[in-house]
Amino acid sequence: MPVAFWIHGGGCLRGSGRIAPSALVARGLVVVSVQYRLGALGFLAHAGLTAESDTSGDWGFYDMIAGLKWVRRNIGRFGGDTERVMIFGGSSGASAVNALLASPLARGTFSRAAIQSNSLELGETPPLADAEAAGAVFASRVPCTGGAAEQVACLRATSATDIIHVPRAGLTPPLLLVIDDGQLETGDVALTIKKKGAGVPLIVGSNREEQSQSYLDQVPDDVDTFHQIVEADFPDLAGALLPLYPVDGYDSPIWALIAVESDAAYTCGVRRLADVAASAEGAQPVYRYLFTRGLNEFRAYHGLDEAFLFGEVDDAPAAEMQGYWARFAATGDPNGDGAVAWPPHTAANDDFLELGAVVQVGAGYHDAACDLLVPAY
Repeated sequence: MPVAFWIHGGGCLRGSGRIAPSALVARGLVVVSVQYRLGALGFLAHAGLTAESDTSGDWGFYDMIAGLKWVRRNIGRFGGDTERVMIFGGSSGASAVNALLASPLARGTFSRAAIQSNSLELGETPPLADAEAAGAVFASRVPCTGGAAEQVACLRATSATDIIHVPRAGLTPPLLLVIDDGQLETGDVALTIKKKGAGVPLIVGSNREEQSQSYLDQVPDDVDTFHQIVEADFPDLAGALLPLYPVDGYDSPIWALIAVESDAAYTCGVRRLADVAASAEGAQPVYRYLFTRGLNEFRAYHGLDEAFLFGEVDDAPAAEMQGYWARFAATGDPNGDGAVAWPPHTAANDDFLELGAVVQVGAGYHDAACDLLVPAY
């Protein structure tokens, strides 16, 4: 049976691998969910730790790779096929999938990947030296003093409970994936994928109103506020962006703002990742989606797709989404069983599948805005 290996989100700081996989199991998948170290316990870089092992800051990432190697060794005992392993993740879990695609340390442990609501963009993973500097600041807050070796000894003598309660505010960069040159061939995830391709078939997509929970009922719903926030967030682009999100094209100004912020934070980066992966030499098929099915006043907010995928929502759109993912895990192609045909994405056609109340093919979603917000490279 095909295997689905889930990596949860939570910004590398929170979350759990505990899921209810019955909807996917019912479609013939063996589902594995990995628990990995979080926060400082999983992503603290420090010069003293680097001196011991040539790198630091990605202990949680190594946990994911260890999980995949466990699957490789053992999943046959559960009826799983080691040649049909799909890794999939949401939010920061999707960022981890990006990193696994580009890391030679994970090569050969999976055969397809689904990236849900995130992409690792150029410069998003900090240089190791910067992460080490942030680690030294973190250690001083424990407080641990002295040189690098003394700080590491102090950190190890501190309880895990105390470590997780150390304030993280103001750490630059924050505790996230570092992914230095010891783990990637070019030191940059997107450029690695552009250079060598993803190596496996991909599903990649995002939700239409990713940022609704950050703005709905949080800021005034009027045109002036919409313009002020866009001008503050995108000072060099606002003049060109605002005409692309006309207020009269949305239910109210707040939804125009949510569209801009969702595109900037998720949609356009996902589109560029799909373009890069699809245009690489020897590229495998890439299937892009846009999730638009809403359940409440926040509409298709960040993470809602997971409720449909794991069967927390029991309706026709959820069943269709589960079917696409299950077929993709089994064959590397989500099509079949009479479902709406999902065409592969290319930079030229910009096709995507809308997973909404009605499943349908679309093309060119907010392309003009995305060309400004996340230019091709």
